[in-house]
Amino acid sequence: MTTRRKPTQAEWDGLQPEIVRQYTTEGRTVRWIVEDLNNRGLAITKKMLWDRFRMWRVPRKYNAKQVGNSRPASALVISPQRAMTTSPERQSFFTAMTNVGDWFRSIVEAETWRPWASERRIDMQRLVSRAHMAIDSESYDTKARLHELHGIEDQSRELVAGTSNAKMHPRVLTALMRLWIADWQTTPWKEQMLKVFQKRWIDRVIDEDADFAVRDQIYGTRVLASIGRPGKAAELLQQTDVRREVTGHTLADFYSTRGYAYLQDKHFQEAIPDLQTAIKTFQGIGEEDSEGAEYAHFCLAMCYEGIGEVGSQEYHLKAALCAWESNAVLQKNQGAIKIVLDLHRVYEEQGKQKEMQQLKERYHSYFEEVPAEPS
Repeated sequence: MTTRRKPTQAEWDGLQPEIVRQYTTEGRTVRWIVEDLNNRGLAITKKMLWDRFRMWRVPRKYNAKQVGNSRPASALVISPQRAMTTSPERQSFFTAMTNVGDWFRSIVEAETWRPWASERRIDMQRLVSRAHMAIDSESYDTKARLHELHGIEDQSRELVAGTSNAKMHPRVLTALMRLWIADWQTTPWKEQMLKVFQKRWIDRVIDEDADFAVRDQIYGTRVLASIGRPGKAAELLQQTDVRREVTGHTLADFYSTRGYAYLQDKHFQEAIPDLQTAIKTFQGIGEEDSEGAEYAHFCLAMCYEGIGEVGSQEYHLKAALCAWESNAVLQKNQGAIKIVLDLHRVYEEQGKQKEMQQLKERYHSYFEEVPAEPS
């Protein structure tokens, strides 16, 4: 049996940052922290830890009356785990989700995040990229897309469970919205979650930070376009002239989003000027090879495909591919399969055999035949 000893004052001082982070940021319970320290050979009780919390001025996460055995069923559910296991059909589900605590505010800035009561870490940027790419690849390989969606479903659920009150980066919000919506049928669960998202994120107005509020609206509008309401999305953006309030990247996102909304509604002529303006804005701030520019180029290519201008379609597909190759974050973990296959099809339509061969050699994995499943 391992002999445990009480920590010295110097050891307490060294453990303080880790313990406070585990309790306030990562959602660990006092019991979990005590067991973890005991496993490290330290003789610590819950009372000792609470005494240290008072000394360190660490606030309790919740009122004891809210979590007692006698609390009414309508009381707020403040545990992320309990909130996610509450029956979606119950009226209290909405209250539970919208009141999950603000323990994970640091998630916005974190590169990786450890979900509540878990030892695993989630790579935030990779999760976001995988969500977008899995949804966007639907028209090429539905089976692979669904496999990818199911592969990250648990991570997205953990993420939503812990961040219902956090100020999320709009890009994370968009990925989660698209991910959750893309693979759902119309169910009470889906309807409740849409209400939660709209109440907590899309409809939120942050007066002290107009730029963030505008970005929130822009990305919320992009979500409307993603779920089959492009007309409503374009109308919403048109009603509020945000161009006087924002510049740079946010302005580029405004035009890119409105162009995307028009594109989804097959209003190609209206979409083209907005997407062209978005690309020029990205170029003006030195982000011509950014993910946003790649997205705008690809949308513009789809517009030109819609009006039958093959030359312009080819140009913007190549520009999108060039931007993707320059984006180290996406290139590390993701592929550009939609861009590559569309570009190959355009080359084929124009009889450009040399370009087709070069594309196949450079991205050979995208053209490998998948063996048929045994019947």
